Amino acid sequence: MPRTYTISNKNIEAVIAPDNGGMLVSLKVNGVETLRMNAGELRLHPMLAGGVPLMFPYPSATKGDCYVVDGKEYGMPMHGLCKNAAFGIKDMGEDYITLFMTNNEAWMSTQYPYPFRLEVTYKLTENGIKLLANVTNTGVKPLPHAIGWHPFFKATDKKAVKLNHSFTVNYDYLNDTDSGEAAQNMNLADVWDHVFHTPKTTFFTVENPVDGFAVRCDYDECFNVLVVCTTVEGATCVEPWCDLPNAANLHRFTQWVNPGESRDYNVTLTLQKLG
Repeated sequence: MPRTYTISNKNIEAVIAPDNGGMLVSLKVNGVETLRMNAGELRLHPMLAGGVPLMFPYPSATKGDCYVVDGKEYGMPMHGLCKNAAFGIKDMGEDYITLFMTNNEAWMSTQYPYPFRLEVTYKLTENGIKLLANVTNTGVKPLPHAIGWHPFFKATDKKAVKLNHSFTVNYDYLNDTDSGEAAQNMNLADVWDHVFHTPKTTFFTVENPVDGFAVRCDYDECFNVLVVCTTVEGATCVEPWCDLPNAANLHRFTQWVNPGESRDYNVTLTLQKLG
């Protein structure tokens, strides 16, 4: 059976699944669940199950599922590599857990030719949770990558869910080009699968009175992209990314870590129970 670990304090309870991409599979505020999760899909299709999957080394699709490094073609699947990987446990306590993984020979030869160590810490706050990713370059060349998080916020009635964000540019990911202004005042009962970039602030909010919670997501300035997807039943996905789709080829906002160095990426979800 896949491992799960629960961390909690007086207001927040979180469940993490190291064997399923190290993802957050449940997040409750004062007993109210904020995430959509289909446990039956978790083992076979973690990205479809829900929760908050981590996407690395690139968060989205790569044109033709391939890119070229030093004249050699590599494959990069949708949402990256670690989504189905098992993580080890570095450390844990009552209100935190730190997971880790490294590149492997198969990935190095066919998908991502950069040695790395990825650590992910889930740390509870009084009213939420910090999602902390640390990328260490253990190789000899600069390491390109883009962290992304994929929250499946529970949404029983999508028309009642309110999203507020400050992203300014709409991105046409089918044609790899900017395409007008980012949508505001979105009716989330409509079908959305949109990519926005260039925010004015470093947070967004989601209010869901029907399911009884509100979320504020604060993120580092390197999270230049927001994806809004409403195609999943029972969920509204609002996803902070560090780069655009096809990042392995375009490198518009790609992050780089020099050999022997590390970089941290911080996202904080602050939760409120409504009603």
